[in-house]
Order: sequence, then structure tokens, then C-alpha cells
Amino acid sequence: AGSSVTPPRPVDSSAADPSRVDAAVRAALQQAVDVAGAAFAPNESQQEAVAWALGRRLSLIRGPPGTGKTRTAALLVLAALRLPSPHAAAGGGEAGGEASSPSPPPRARVLAVTHSNSAADVLL
Repeated sequence: AGSSVTPPRPVDSSAADPSRVDAAVRAALQQAVDVAGAAFAPNESQQEAVAWALGRRLSLIRGPPGTGKTRTAALLVLAALRLPSPHAAAGGGEAGGEASSPSPPPRARVLAVTHSNSAADVLL
């Protein structure tokens, strides 16, 4: 007679294992690391955090001061923008005799929130 509540699912800690990360995520992460170049060389833990976050709709980066959270978040945004569009393989419609031209695939959208303006400056 009452409404049922679905309990939260536990986080699969094996999802952060780089060997289990999707190839597109690995490629986007590598492209982002290449673009960042000498400006930011992420350590293994930071790369795992980015790969894990790319596999989720929402993620939170937290940690003590000086651990590279803001730069890791910037790498995450850069990698997310390099992921292939999920609509790219859905049939762009070049062939098929359609009278109207197909619309371009939607671009990735990323919402990044920081606690301060200075953190936002570093993130961007």
C-alpha cells in the first residue's frame, strides 16, 4: 500500500581499474593528457579518477588541499569534451535520399561547479 524505495547500489570499485575502462574513455583521456602536455602531468590516481568519472553521469572530486583536484577536474572536462558523441553512430543520414539536410550531432555539454572564482579560473 506504501511506495517502495530502491536502496542505493554500492559503487563497483573495480570500475576504476584502467584495464576495464571503455576504449573510447581511454582514448579521450589520452588525448586530454596529450593536450595538457607539460602544464599538467596527472599521476595514476588522477587518471583513474578521470576515467572513473567519465563512466558516470555525475561525479564529485574531493580531497585535501594541494592534491590536484582543480587540475584533475580540468582534465576531466577536457577528456569529456573529447568523447565521441553518442549520436555519431546513430546514422547521420548522408545517404538515403532525405530531402532535408541532417542536423549536426549534438556537442557534449559539461557543467563544472567550483567553490570559488579562483578555482573556476584555474579550471578554465
